[in-house]
Amino acid sequence: IRQMLLTLVTIFRKFFYPHTMPDTKVQEPLPTGTLGCPFFGHFFMKGDAQNGPGTFWRKMSRKLNDPGIFKFAFVGKPMAVVYRSENIKNVLDREFKDEEQGGIRTGTISANSKAATEIFGTQSLLMAQNKADHSYLRKLVGQSMTPSALAGSIPQLVTGVEMAIQDIKMQGTSKKEIVMEDVCTKYTLDVAWRQILGLDLKNEEEIDEFTQNVKDWIYGILNPLLFVAPTFVVKRLKSYKAKQYLNNMIIQKIEQVEARGVSDGSTLSEMVFATDKDDSNNSNGDTQIKKLSRRQIIDNALLLILAGSETSASTLTTAMLFLGMYPEIYQKIMQEQKDIQAKHGSSNEESLTRKILDEEMPYLEAVIKETMRIKPLNQGAGRITKSTIVVDGQQIPKGWPVLFNVQLTHARDPVIIKTDGKENVMNIYEGFKPERWLNEDTKPDAWMSFGYGPRYCLGANLAMAEMKIFLAVFVRNIDTFKLVNGEKDVKWQKLAIIPKPRDGTLIQV
Repeated sequence: IRQMLLTLVTIFRKFFYPHTMPDTKVQEPLPTGTLGCPFFGHFFMKGDAQNGPGTFWRKMSRKLNDPGIFKFAFVGKPMAVVYRSENIKNVLDREFKDEEQGGIRTGTISANSKAATEIFGTQSLLMAQNKADHSYLRKLVGQSMTPSALAGSIPQLVTGVEMAIQDIKMQGTSKKEIVMEDVCTKYTLDVAWRQILGLDLKNEEEIDEFTQNVKDWIYGILNPLLFVAPTFVVKRLKSYKAKQYLNNMIIQKIEQVEARGVSDGSTLSEMVFATDKDDSNNSNGDTQIKKLSRRQIIDNALLLILAGSETSASTLTTAMLFLGMYPEIYQKIMQEQKDIQAKHGSSNEESLTRKILDEEMPYLEAVIKETMRIKPLNQGAGRITKSTIVVDGQQIPKGWPVLFNVQLTHARDPVIIKTDGKENVMNIYEGFKPERWLNEDTKPDAWMSFGYGPRYCLGANLAMAEMKIFLAVFVRNIDTFKLVNGEKDVKWQKLAIIPKPRDGTLIQV
C-alpha cells in the first residue's frame, strides 16, 4: 500500500507539476520551497506599500526559515532562487562553463521566448550564450565605456542636470510641489538621447515622444505576458511599437555617423567605430578587422538605455528621499562639494572632471552605494543550468532557471548584521548610514548592486558618473528642501525594477 501511495504521488506530481522531480543521479535533495498552483505556480512580481517590490521573496525566505536557496514555480516551470553572496558566487562562477563542468547559460525571458525577442532583442551582451561571443561583444561595446570616453560624456551629463535645476528653481519660486521621480527620469533619459544615442532632438515635442516610447518599451519588458504570449499578440503591444520607434531612431543615427565617418563622442557612435583585430582564421596571414553589426549596436544601445536610465533614475529618486529624511547627510554632501569648488574652482566645468568624480567625492559615493544597498533591485537576469548542480548542499536539476536575489543577499550581510543587528540591516529609519562605507571594518561585504562575475554591469561607471553629477550639481544649487509627505511611514511603489517611493519623492524647495 505504501509503495502504491508513493507511486500515485509521483504520478500526480509529474502531471500537475511537470519537470519538478529531483535528479536521481545526485544524492543531494531538491531545495525546500513550494510550487504553488498546478500549471501556474506563483506570481513573484508583487510588492507591498511598506517595502516595495519583492514581497514574495521576503515572505518565502521567512516562511522557510531563511534557507539561502529555495524552489518555486512560475507559469508551470520549476525554478530556484539563490541568495547570500557565497551561494550567488557558486552559481555565477559557472558562467560559460560546459555541461560537464556544471555550467549555466543566460536564462532571460528573451533567450527562451521567440515572442519576447521582439521586445528585447537577441544580440546584446545579456543574450550572449557562449564565452567567445560575450567576450567579443564586451570588448567592442566596452570601447564606448573607456575612461576617456566617459570623461568626454561629462559635459553632456552636466548640461542635463543644469537644465533640470533651472526647472526645479522655477517651480520652487512659484512654490510648486516637485516630483523628483519625474525630474530624475527626465534627466537620465536626457542622458540616453544626448549621450548614449547622440540624437539631435530639437524641441520638447520630440523629447516627449522619445521619453514616452522608452517608458512604453521598458514597461513591456516587465510585462508578465511576455512569458506566455505568442508573437502575434506581442506585436500588438504598445511596447512592440515603442521598440520599432527606437530601432528606427538608432538606425537613422548609425547611418548619419557612418556617412560622417567620424565619432561624435556619443556611446552609439563609439560602438559604430569600435574594432577588433582578428587573424585567427585568416589563411593569408592578414589581420581582419571585425566590427559590431547593426543589430548588435541596436540591441546593446537599448540595453545601456535600460541599465542607465530606469535603474539610475530609481536610485536617484530614492536617494533624494533619504537626503530629505536626513538633512545632516545632505549638509555633509554640500560641504564636500564646497571643499571641491574651493580647491578647483566654482564652475562645474572646472570642478566636475573624471578624476575629481573618482577621487574626491568619497562621501557622495558612500551615499549612493548605501542607497543601492538598502533599496537594490530584487534579482538579476536569470540563468539556466546546463546540468544538475549543487548549491549549499541542495541540487538544482538540469534545465531549471535560477534567479539570484540581491535584496535578500544584502539583508544577510554579515558585516552589517554584526554592527547594526539583523532587524536594522534594511531598515531605512535605522540602517541608512553612508559612513559605513568609509571604514574598512564596517564596509558591507555582500554588496551586489551591479551584479557579479563575467556579466558584471558594463555600464556601472557611466551609471555612477551620472548619479554623482546629478547629486553634486543639485546640492551646489539647492540649499535646502523638504519632503511634502514627511519622513515617517514612507510608502513604496509595489511594482518596479528598483524600489521607489509611492509619491515619487515629492519635494518643495
